[in-house]
Order: sequence, then structure tokens, then C-alpha cells
Amino acid sequence: NISFCNENMGSYHPTLEWMDFFIPMDYFDTLAGFYQADEIDDDYYEERPEAYPMENPDFQCLWEQKQRPHASGKFRGTTYYYRTPSMEEIYPEPTGVVVGVSNAKSRQRRLQQPPLVFTGFAAKFVNLSPKPVLLYWDGKGGREDARKLVGEIGPFESLGTATFPGNSFHVTPIFDSSTALQRWVVTADTALVYYEPQTPLELQAALLEAPENPDYVAWGKYQRQLVNQAFARDYLIASKRTWLGHFPRRFPQQYMHPATFIDQIHTVGDFQLKVVSVTPRVFIIDNFLSSEECQSIITTSQTQGLEHSTLHKGATVTQTRDLSTRSSSNTWLPRDTNDLTERIYQQAAQVMGIDAELFHKYHDSIAYHHSIAE
Repeated sequence: NISFCNENMGSYHPTLEWMDFFIPMDYFDTLAGFYQADEIDDDYYEERPEAYPMENPDFQCLWEQKQRPHASGKFRGTTYYYRTPSMEEIYPEPTGVVVGVSNAKSRQRRLQQPPLVFTGFAAKFVNLSPKPVLLYWDGKGGREDARKLVGEIGPFESLGTATFPGNSFHVTPIFDSSTALQRWVVTADTALVYYEPQTPLELQAALLEAPENPDYVAWGKYQRQLVNQAFARDYLIASKRTWLGHFPRRFPQQYMHPATFIDQIHTVGDFQLKVVSVTPRVFIIDNFLSSEECQSIITTSQTQGLEHSTLHKGATVTQTRDLSTRSSSNTWLPRDTNDLTERIYQQAAQVMGIDAELFHKYHDSIAYHHSIAE
């Protein structure tokens, strides 16, 4: 859902707006790599094809921009983003109601955005270093013994967590957790932060000009993070939201029920989905499971055995338990546990409008060994 052909992409869907974004021309090879990876279905960018995909019409547009560089030194692309609906759209007038001027003004006052009761948000931390680091939340009160390990961030990787305005975080070396390399205090407006201890030239020298074995894989990951960083700036300007994804991101591949306004109803078989939030999309489904089915799941889970939930796993950090930050217990019930779990998967597929067979398929990569549903 991106294009470098410098044309108005038009209205794809009422909930979408199109936007321009600008990527420095120094990253041409990285942008070309996205197209090359698509040609050979290389989701992990492990191959290094020699030829450019000149048969791809959109890549041709990128190539033409390279041949006629703009004075800004940047490629211009276009894409879509989900626009934030107005309060009038979220709470529409009932059909057939005639609204006078005074009533319209009164309605406008009633639809003013109320103060937020819940101020939590998602934050993303990006490690632009060739070494892994540990991410810590400073905890309540800022005491040394109050800090909590969030997880390990690999070289040129990222890690996300839920947080609240004013919470502070820091990163440390893997084997020296007492040394804070960098600290941040995050808010909803500064929810995307970067740890970048070296300049691009220093990293280029360290990764590509090494006497032995230049690390092209790490350099590629670094370049893709820089492209993502450039896109994030334009996305924030256009959408007024922090970009927490990774460029380029495809449209959702599976069907999603629309959530156009509050109390919108979708009937799917024997179930009704009621919209209780437009952005983010939230539906209530009454009686998806009966009381007896719920009790059966509880009993089966207790029989199988519940374990305390774990935290932060990485290449050098093992999973641990910390009841002060995550006190839940859980277990996993696979689809084939019994007839009830099989039926739940079938119902979920029906309600979501997704082929139930997809819930049987597994990822080829060992890193994603669960089914799509899990």
C-alpha cells in the first residue's frame, strides 16, 4: 500500500486518507531491497539479489526518481493511514431526526472530547547499536531496587511496552546492568525513542570496513531502521499519531468488521457484534460462550495446571517471574484439547469472517511456531 509514482492514490476506503512521505535518496538500496525481497518472498531479508526488479511498475517509478533526483535529495512516496473520525461521525444523529440550529449547537457542546480517564499508551524503544541492551522501567519512586527489567533489545531491533505518562526507562549493557547508557521519560507525544550511541559513519566503519567478515546483515537492519525513522516523522505529521509499526507495512490480510459508529450492530450467524469503540475497534459479543462452557474451560485449565506468567525473554535473558508487575497465572489449551476448544476455534472463525482452516496452519519459521489464531 505504498507507491513512488507521485500520483494521488484516491479514496481507497472512507476510513483511510492518503499522505506523502519522503525518504532520503541515500537509502535507495534499502528501498530497492524491499521490492527485491517481495519478488522472492524473503520475509527476513536474508538474501541479497543482484538484479533490481525492473519489471515491477512501482519500482520503475522509484528508479525514475533516482535518475532525476529532486533538489531536496529525497524520494517522494504516497501511502494510506487510518484517519481519526470526528465525534459527529462516532455519535451520528438518529436517522430521520430533524435538527434545528439551537439543537445542533447543543449537540456540538455535548460532543466535546471529555477528559481521558485512562491515559495509558504504547511506547517503542529502538536499539540502533550493534550490541544488545537491556531495557528497564525505573519503577515507582525511582529507587534502585524499584526498577523492573522489561526485556532485551537485540542489535538494530525494537521492543514495545505499555506505560503511562511520566514513566522513565533506561537501557544498560547486557553484562553490566548497573550502568545506564541512556534514560528517557516518555509521554504519549514521545512514545518512540532511539538509543543511537554511534553516528552512521562510525557504524559504517564498524560493520562494513572491518578487516574480516563485513556484517551486511546488521548493516541492512540498521538501514531499514533509518528508513522507518524517516517515515515515522511524516506519519506523525499527517496522522497526528506516533508510528509504532515498521515500514513498509501491508494492509491487513484478513477481514475486519467495520466500526463506523458507537452501537453499530453486525449480525453473524447466531451472534451480534456491538461496537463500543470506534478507534481502537472494540466489539462486545454477548453469550459467545455459555456459563457451562466457561466453567468447563476453567476446570480443564486447572486440571492441566496453571503456572505464574513470565516476563522478558531474550537471547541472553531467560524468562523470569515477578509478581509485583505480573501476578497472573496461565496455561495453554491447544485447539485439539477437546470438542469444546475445537468448537471455540470454529465460532471465532465464523464471527471474525476468517477461514477456519487458517487456524490450523503453522508458520514455517521456528520463531513463530504457533498457528495464526495463537
